[in-house]
Amino acid sequence: MDLNQIWQSTLAELELQISRPNFLTWLKKSRLVKKEEDGRIVVGLVNNFAKEWVENKYHKMILETLHSLDETIKKVEYTVLVEQQSPQIKLESKTILNRQTTLPELKVDPETNLHPRYTLNSFVVGSSNELAYAATQSVIKDVGKKYNPLFIYGGTGLGKTHLIQAAGNEIKNLYKNKIKVKYVSSEKFVNDVVWAIRNKRMDDVKSKYR
Repeated sequence: MDLNQIWQSTLAELELQISRPNFLTWLKKSRLVKKEEDGRIVVGLVNNFAKEWVENKYHKMILETLHSLDETIKKVEYTVLVEQQSPQIKLESKTILNRQTTLPELKVDPETNLHPRYTLNSFVVGSSNELAYAATQSVIKDVGKKYNPLFIYGGTGLGKTHLIQAAGNEIKNLYKNKIKVKYVSSEKFVNDVVWAIRNKRMDDVKSKYR
């Protein structure tokens, strides 16, 4: 088998051993970069975060799978693939900006501060946000355990607010009254804590956010 065939077979095996959201998030876009004469394989990941995660979480599984397919493979190393931004990807990001920032004015749920129209079904997934989307799906399926806390960072118009609020709405609908959901800005949260400290009302903050 050539490098591509080896890696595709490896991915097929890994997909059976780890959850689909994790597979899509960390491994789907990976590839074998090269194989050295000393039996060393170099695996390319999409970014530094993915590289560190795969190296820490799946290294043993990857090495064992590769070795079972090719006994000459003795060692696995990881690198970050060089991303080449194409005009098509730039256009896609622009499209996401237009589609996800022109939603009609919505009524906020006073209990959760969430916009009910922000849903995963209406979220536009593209190359600029698919990693965050997959991680968010994992959080929804296993609240409080996977990626806790989940930190989403990105440029303007790529869907951060939409995705976060969609997660809140999805969790609220799935778990009903079992899990309390509240959407607040970091500034609002800090202001509430500062106010509570100054007025000796910490119990109020605990009751609000727990």
